[in-house]
Amino acid sequence: MKKLTALILVCLLCLATVAYAAEWREGLSPQKPSTHMEEVDFKTTLGYFVMWPTPKFPALRFCDVLEMYLPRDDIELGEGKITLCDENGEIAVMDCADPAQVELRPLEESELSDHMWGCGCCLEVHLPVSLEFDKSYYVLMDEGCLTDPVNNTKSLPLTMPTQWNPLLQDEFGIGGLYYAAPVDEGEPVVYSRTPAVGDTISFNLKLGGNAKQAVIFTENDSVYFEPYQFSESGTITGTVTGEDVGWGIIFLDGEGQQLDMLTLKQSHFVEEAEAELAAANEG
Repeated sequence: MKKLTALILVCLLCLATVAYAAEWREGLSPQKPSTHMEEVDFKTTLGYFVMWPTPKFPALRFCDVLEMYLPRDDIELGEGKITLCDENGEIAVMDCADPAQVELRPLEESELSDHMWGCGCCLEVHLPVSLEFDKSYYVLMDEGCLTDPVNNTKSLPLTMPTQWNPLLQDEFGIGGLYYAAPVDEGEPVVYSRTPAVGDTISFNLKLGGNAKQAVIFTENDSVYFEPYQFSESGTITGTVTGEDVGWGIIFLDGEGQQLDMLTLKQSHFVEEAEAELAAANEG
């Protein structure tokens, strides 16, 4: 799902603000990505960054990836843990040493244009359980999760619950999505980062606003839900039945017209399914 493009909350590995063009304008650079910012010294800091989602720019519909954008492309993943917490404490810990949990990627042209930067990268933190709607979260980060090998500097830690507060909001969507191996009643659920045949799928469906129905789809029979069509909010469970897990949910209004489609595990059929749905809507 596409992320919000008007992200302007920027941080000096603490906090600040940003915006600017796909090519650096005169006088701007990774050290000074906006005219109203002070130029920083990369020998002492990694510089400015943008966190998403936040209370000011929440995720919509669904969120299982936390993102941190930086207006530079010369840094590397370091060592350390990134922890998602709620009011009860730790929910999930992601290790920078595991590319399935944390990755650093270059920004696409559209992202550079959206941020109005001349270069940049994104730290992606993949969650084993997606965010719940309107729930209070905070993120902790160890020192050195990102490093600048040239200047021998590293990212400062996030240690306070007020520094990064991811938020999921919307009238409809899904929250708390996870995959897990079946367990006996009373045993704790262990989230699976790589769904396997036989795993349970669980999520909380939210219907509201113009969304009156939700329909689960899969074209490769990789998941099984019974029923697969819903007209009320609630907790939904299914089963992984194929190795190439590819499925999603279509939200419909009261007339049966598509409002949105979430593809929850990418697969070879997703692009084809999107094209078919677009053609059906046009018809």
